[in-house]
Amino acid sequence: MSRDLALGWTDVAMRAFKLMAVGTQRLGVELLVTGSVGPVSLNETGQLACIVKSSRGRGSYRVDGWLTGGLGCTCSWRSECKHVAAVLFAVATKHGAGERSSADRVTLDGSGTSTSSAVQRWLGSWKDEPTPQRDRLVFVLAFVGEQASITLHTQRRTPSGDWSYAHGISMAGALRVIGGEHSREGLDAAIESLAWDKRAEARLTGRLGAFGLKAALDTQRLLMDCRADSELRQVQLVAGPPRIGKLGWAERDGLLRTVVELGDPALLIVRTDPPYYVDARDGSTGEIRAAGDVAKWLAAPPIREEQAPSLAATLQQHGLPVPNTTPTRVVQGRPKARLVIFSEELPNGQKEHLGRLEFRYEDVLAPADDDPPKQTLLEIGGERIRLVRDFYAEEDARQSLEAMGFLPEIDPVDHWAQPDALEWGMFQSVGRPFLEARGVEVVYDPSYSLEIAEAVDYFTDLEPSGNDWFELDFGVDVQGERISLLSMLLRGIAHGDDFGGEGESMLVELPSGRLAEVQLDRIRPLVDTVIELATSEQLERRRISRWQALDLAETLGLDSKTGKGLRKLRESLTGGALPRPRLPKSFKATLRDYQAQGVAWLGLLGEHGVGAVLADDMGLGKTVQLLAHLFARKHKKLAKGPSLVVAPTSVLVSWAEQLEQFAPKLRVVLWHGAERQTRQAELTECDLVLTSYSLLHRDEALLTPIPWDVAILDEAQAIKNPKTATANSARRLKAQQRIAVTGTPLENHLGEVWSQFAFAVPGALGSERAFAQAFRSPIEKHGDAARMEALRRRVAPLLLRRTKEEVAKELPPKTVITHHIEFGAPQRDLYEAVRKLVDKQVREEIARRGLALSRIVVLDALLKLRQVCCDPSLVKTNQRRNVPSAKRKFLSELLQTLLSEGRRVLIFSQFVEMLELLLADLLDAGIPYAYLTGSTVNRKTQIELFQSGEVPVFLISLKAGGVGLNLTAADTVIHYDPWWNPAVEAQATDRAHRIGQEKPVFVHRLIARGTVEEKIVALQARKADLAEALLSGGARALQLDEALLDDLLAPLGS
Repeated sequence: MSRDLALGWTDVAMRAFKLMAVGTQRLGVELLVTGSVGPVSLNETGQLACIVKSSRGRGSYRVDGWLTGGLGCTCSWRSECKHVAAVLFAVATKHGAGERSSADRVTLDGSGTSTSSAVQRWLGSWKDEPTPQRDRLVFVLAFVGEQASITLHTQRRTPSGDWSYAHGISMAGALRVIGGEHSREGLDAAIESLAWDKRAEARLTGRLGAFGLKAALDTQRLLMDCRADSELRQVQLVAGPPRIGKLGWAERDGLLRTVVELGDPALLIVRTDPPYYVDARDGSTGEIRAAGDVAKWLAAPPIREEQAPSLAATLQQHGLPVPNTTPTRVVQGRPKARLVIFSEELPNGQKEHLGRLEFRYEDVLAPADDDPPKQTLLEIGGERIRLVRDFYAEEDARQSLEAMGFLPEIDPVDHWAQPDALEWGMFQSVGRPFLEARGVEVVYDPSYSLEIAEAVDYFTDLEPSGNDWFELDFGVDVQGERISLLSMLLRGIAHGDDFGGEGESMLVELPSGRLAEVQLDRIRPLVDTVIELATSEQLERRRISRWQALDLAETLGLDSKTGKGLRKLRESLTGGALPRPRLPKSFKATLRDYQAQGVAWLGLLGEHGVGAVLADDMGLGKTVQLLAHLFARKHKKLAKGPSLVVAPTSVLVSWAEQLEQFAPKLRVVLWHGAERQTRQAELTECDLVLTSYSLLHRDEALLTPIPWDVAILDEAQAIKNPKTATANSARRLKAQQRIAVTGTPLENHLGEVWSQFAFAVPGALGSERAFAQAFRSPIEKHGDAARMEALRRRVAPLLLRRTKEEVAKELPPKTVITHHIEFGAPQRDLYEAVRKLVDKQVREEIARRGLALSRIVVLDALLKLRQVCCDPSLVKTNQRRNVPSAKRKFLSELLQTLLSEGRRVLIFSQFVEMLELLLADLLDAGIPYAYLTGSTVNRKTQIELFQSGEVPVFLISLKAGGVGLNLTAADTVIHYDPWWNPAVEAQATDRAHRIGQEKPVFVHRLIARGTVEEKIVALQARKADLAEALLSGGARALQLDEALLDDLLAPLGS
């Protein structure tokens, strides 16, 4: 700021400075003299800006504004603070205004502080001023009923110089505050004139009370709490003129009481001698005078009405008023509550809607009161009526109103309001029936009018937001007023409304306060999308996937910004057969028609950067379709880098063999083995990388940053649990296209489908929580066929599944034979003994921890029963000794028959120990065999032994050999024990019944009759229904029930 400019504003700044609290002035000057005030920017209009450092050196604050209109500050006080004071004083003293005269030049005092002579003179004027008092003692008058009392409180000075709200204090605390008072004039007299208790409270009665009240008034520190406009504030009481009162009688709670009438019901009376009045509106307080001894009159005890005639003569003798003894009719009983709905016009022209609550006692209408007297004396038409009110009945009515969202008004107390117009709009259909069912009559006054417009015009906004997402909003437009419906629907769904009813509507409040009715059928596709994704974080951010955006755009006929390419893709996917892809001669496989369609389908999705789930039946050549797809992308120069295949370790050999057979020109890296870390450079210098699921997770930091062309998960049921580390690693892969490959996309529940789609087409099924609410729970728990159909439509364009019956009609037939095997007596007794033991253990565990936390104990119990069914020797109990296995004996006989017919046999079991027992039987019988479990080192050798015809029997553990093997040399499959999941058994069967098989295949299932194995077979059928409903459009769905455990643990044969 220039010196000349500052000169024009010094007086203005000084006047503003002097208006501030003295304490704030001193703090501001301290900031100035300590160098905390920066350069002041001041223009001709008085606009000012300055940076002031914190007195503690922890930051700075900006002071700006106009000298004539007030300065603001960025500190917590916002204005009237020490920082503003510092800047005002800087301008007033021309501090920092260019060159100063010699009188104003900066000097250094003893502390080294830079101080101008003007500042020194100003500081000198404060030498004789006392330090501002921080706390002070005050008196607060309060009433409890008719009894008045004074309590000691304390106030603290605020930075603006005002006093804070008074707070209570103990007597000991009051004495400490008095000790710090600069002037105790009047305080000691007021304190000594009253009888204080240890809570620093003195009751005001008699002459002593009157003297103490006057002494407290004289200190000008007597306050009173009062409420105005629903806010609590403290009013200072001041001496007022005496008021003339009239002695009289009043009825309250059925008794006659003496009163003094002042002509103003708002005045409060302090019953001292003499009595005082208090006007809480302006704080005036003064003596009450009347003809007669007012204090003695007010001290009279209440009397019953029948006592009045006996007192009349004495009262008249002394010139005192006599109570009215006119006969009184008593009205009492349970009232009828009534709510009168009416409208009032506000100053701004809008209408306010209110309810007036009243109670009818016979022929007497009483307005509601939040604290009504028990009895009230009324005069109606010259008749005296004593109204005895039923507090509990009136309270019931008030609680009913509160339950419907009504809020009580403070003045008048019988008026009730609703939070907004929307609540009034729903009152007629929801609130009125609710209240009337609870005995509250609802009456509409002629003044009541609530306009509800009909929403005719709807809008939908669908804007791109990143590569795979679109931002969604939709709502209504009523005569130019637009309002979004998305947030309202989300709130409604959160409160349990499914908005699913036909013809259902909802009310919305427009920005102007008007109401509009929305017909939800008009926007049903949008509503359904919101319901499906209501719990999704993406929808909370108003985002939907591009597939959902495309669905909406097509359904609503929008001028979609979802992309012409995506629309063309949808049309191609739903428009019949795709053109057969052209593959170079260097690809050595000849594709069947359905395989060519699969390659074309993958290619079409890949060209648009869309993932897929290839779910063809086992044995239909999914691997060759994938190889053709990769080969085609490379041939068309669409590949942007290497591709990745992740598969179970047991399947990697099959991939390598088929690559060598069909696509030998593809450069392949097998990412496996301990030395792999030395070959990192090879990952980006090839066409295809093969690795296992375990290494995907272990080498995630190396594999996920690579921009893959196509990322393929073979046997994608490996990520059916989305919470596993492997599933998380898979979702982090970066690729132009992701493909999940599985013959069993659904094994146990729909959550497995979500997990695979979350990898292949992120966002297509929403979040896991939203999917569970919109699809999984309605389908699995309630068998909702409509939800199943909606899900099937959602996944259909992105999931391709063909069964052998559909496309491989040339396959030889498959015959399934179930053998129900009877136990001998020893095995039956053992089964029952084990069943009773584990049943007792399970029941005790469930009673202790609940079914949800007893899963491990339940599974262990079922395992033991299954082991008894297979072979008693598997059970770790002494009772198993010398108990023969009926199933093992049956298999031995069956195997002899099959081998004599020249059959080649696969035997699957869940239990490796069982396979070892069967291996021993084969050795005893001199039957050559191959053997494959998870611990087998040379898998390829075992497979070749069987495929070449050297051995007729192949023992395989279901987990190690149920997927990824091509064993078409077999024509017989034996499932020694059933597994919970039918898809796993089917996969194992299809090791033999697949393309390349030329002989009929026979499948033998060995089931112990009447045991847990039969219950497992029944459960398999239910799971198969769920998969059929999703993949083939059937309406049946899995319905879980709590009786399943009782069924599994039932006695033998039940």
